[in-house]
Amino acid sequence: MFDIEQQVQQWRHDGLDVTIGRTVRTRGISSREPGRVAAWTADGAVVGGLFNGALDDQLRGLDGSRRIVELTIGEDTAERVGLSCGGVVELLVQPADDLPARTWPLLAAHEAVCLVTRLEADGPGTTETFERGAELAAPVRPIFRRGVSDVAVIEDEGGSALVTALWPASTLIVVGAGVIADALAANAALLGWVTERADDDVPEGEESRAARLTSADAIVVLSHNMVVSGRWLAAALSGGVGYIGALGSRHTQAARANWLVKHGGVTEDQLAAIHGPAGLDIGSNTPAEIALAIIAEIMATRAGRTGASLRDKV
Repeated sequence: MFDIEQQVQQWRHDGLDVTIGRTVRTRGISSREPGRVAAWTADGAVVGGLFNGALDDQLRGLDGSRRIVELTIGEDTAERVGLSCGGVVELLVQPADDLPARTWPLLAAHEAVCLVTRLEADGPGTTETFERGAELAAPVRPIFRRGVSDVAVIEDEGGSALVTALWPASTLIVVGAGVIADALAANAALLGWVTERADDDVPEGEESRAARLTSADAIVVLSHNMVVSGRWLAAALSGGVGYIGALGSRHTQAARANWLVKHGGVTEDQLAAIHGPAGLDIGSNTPAEIALAIIAEIMATRAGRTGASLRDKV
């Protein structure tokens, strides 16, 4: 949905009626496309390209009445757009104005959001928008806290609801060079994250990038240059980044903390937000293992998990 936010906002600004469609369930189609949302106008313009655009022609014929519709992707269409097979898609259709007004600024800021729409007996109800840190109902919480886009239909005391978790592609800033930095970038690429690198010789002022990171993003400081690492950590602490990690021994962590308090304008309370030494305790020694431990801690932190063994989960 982050990819269509600007166009939807422009259409709404131009006074056009905009309809959006979110996948509820699929049958016979291997690709679920969690988090993908299409939008279209009455004059036939479509953005979002659900299932590689296989539904675009059918979307143009749907008005903005709030309802759930079943759309079929034929085998010929599936082959034409590169899907392995056709099938049936259940789509929740609703006016873009159905979403709470604050949804769009959150999407524009690339903040993670969770859309919850009650599925009443006579059709879909209104949609609520939740952001990271909001109080969530128990069945919704694990879906959103995973830190990845997902779609699920839940059952609770209120009945059924469609939950659409929307997380932007994460940005990982790695401060410092070397084999661990390379391993972090390789691990992040597997998850579809965007990695930005910053070496010790990056000009002063570049650390402002860290202050612009969102709750879906992370920064890991590997540099042992006290001034460089201090500037980047101070900038990260001033913003809303979801994870701040710093590599190094306990002695190095203490030295960085002293620098941050004395020179970075950081309070003792703020220091608690730094994961240092960074990473989960998995017995890592090699650069690849250290990177894996850090990436795992980023994911666990974002999902509100401890990183404990699934075997011990109650």
